[in-house]
Amino acid sequence: MDIRRWRFILTSLGGIFLIWFLIPLVTTGILNIGNITGILLFLIITLAGFYLDRITGYFRVSGSHRAARILIILFSVLMILFVLIAMAESFLMIRAAQQAPSPDATVVVLGCQNDSKMMRERTKTAAAYLEQHPQVKCILSGGIGSDERITEGECMYRQLVQDGIDADRLFIEGKSTSTRENLEYSRQLALANGLRADFAIVTNEFHEYRAATGAKKIGLQAGAVPAKTEWWLFPTFYVRELYGILYEWFF
Repeated sequence: MDIRRWRFILTSLGGIFLIWFLIPLVTTGILNIGNITGILLFLIITLAGFYLDRITGYFRVSGSHRAARILIILFSVLMILFVLIAMAESFLMIRAAQQAPSPDATVVVLGCQNDSKMMRERTKTAAAYLEQHPQVKCILSGGIGSDERITEGECMYRQLVQDGIDADRLFIEGKSTSTRENLEYSRQLALANGLRADFAIVTNEFHEYRAATGAKKIGLQAGAVPAKTEWWLFPTFYVRELYGILYEWFF
């Protein structure tokens, strides 16, 4: 075993990904289960690389070769399981993001934190889609958070009007607090206003699978209009979404 080579690999990769997950926290104060997981995992990998000679030396001196093998096997099994689950979820995310909506589907923009980078990504994507499909209407779905002054629906409405979208094409849904409520309340609003209950869901690409699954559960047809996530935010919210999908599957 070439200790120096493995030390370089572990510390380099661990350090790069550690910084990647730290960027949202340091620059914008974002801290959630996604970057907490990434920070802890890659901090451990970086430290393991830095102290690799001491770790291997400990097992050699103590004669705990059997214990070392057991630990390595357990860690390897856990990592393989994690990778397989992440690959399966990633495949579902990619496939869902590629499901095009019908041309006349009602656009539904799912809310997130007011005036955040991700909200702006969604409203810009919605504005571009609405300009390409001038016959469709749009529902802006999102309630008010504990630290927000207006509903997410209202905030997105203002952004789209500022982007030049006719206010007559926009409907605000301001009660929802989750993806499921976004879809259910948007369905109710669509039916009450004579809109098609066939949705073109605008959300970030990693979130389209969970949105499509929620739509299917309440009997809606839905396609995806995915918003592209900034590179420095993607790992944090991608990992958080992995947890979100597991929660949907099991709970």
